[in-house]
Amino acid sequence: MAIVVAMASVLLLPACTTTSGDCSLPCNPDERFPAGLVRFAEKHVDALDGAGPSIRLRRGRLEGSVEAAEYVSELARPGDVMATTNRGALTAQLIPGYFTHTAAYVGTERQLRALGIWDHRAVRPLHAEIRAGKVAIEATGEGVHLSPVAKLLDADRFLLARPGGTDGLSAERRRDVVLALISRLGLPFDYHFDATTSGALFCVELLQRSIPELKLPNETIYGRPTIKPVSLAEAVFRPSAPLGFVVYLKGDKDGFQGVSREDLQKELIDARARELQRAGCGGEVEGGKKALKSAG
Repeated sequence: MAIVVAMASVLLLPACTTTSGDCSLPCNPDERFPAGLVRFAEKHVDALDGAGPSIRLRRGRLEGSVEAAEYVSELARPGDVMATTNRGALTAQLIPGYFTHTAAYVGTERQLRALGIWDHRAVRPLHAEIRAGKVAIEATGEGVHLSPVAKLLDADRFLLARPGGTDGLSAERRRDVVLALISRLGLPFDYHFDATTSGALFCVELLQRSIPELKLPNETIYGRPTIKPVSLAEAVFRPSAPLGFVVYLKGDKDGFQGVSREDLQKELIDARARELQRAGCGGEVEGGKKALKSAG
């Protein structure tokens, strides 16, 4: 718990804090915590196990919405991917980017039968969990495991997208994707967020390794190659990595609404501008906006 308190306290530090403490260095809003604190955290990652995600200022705005869960379940196909954020959770303040978690949709019994893999030797041991509603897969502090869609809706924002574009991947590729995802069940969570190691996985790395069509960019943050969860949402607007927009849900205290692809793009642009401004990168704000707009 000490590390969680330490990392939470750093949120009170001036926004222009950089890895060296010198605000004259090139601005990087993704490295907004002192490097020393990050090194300390890495030496005590065991304290984060289960503690960070459990610290919440409030529940996700979509949590508990049966209507939202049913809506997503009606639209989702095996191999689809999801990005979420809950701004009331501590982890949302620590992970760079507007979206802070990702997952993938494995499918129901009916959908997996239609794909011809319900009786596959890798799927048979999962029958009970899938029949109980655990039709998605994610990497969290519990490791790589199956989850119900409702659990992923502990979020304020929820994006469902489709690898391969609007029409999706071929049935053969979707079979391969589902089998690749479940082949990683049981792997531990990678608290170092290192995209070059495969023995432990963080949320978006699970997707990248299982669905190479995503082509998500590696970025060096604190000297380590990693992938930001928000890059999954940004890929919806990258022609080089076809990712079809399916639905984007926004929750508030009064309920939820589905909004457009254009609204998603605007939120991503505005969120990146806020990150740049908080980090003292005033001169880079317009450049960041143009990059996301041109990608659309």
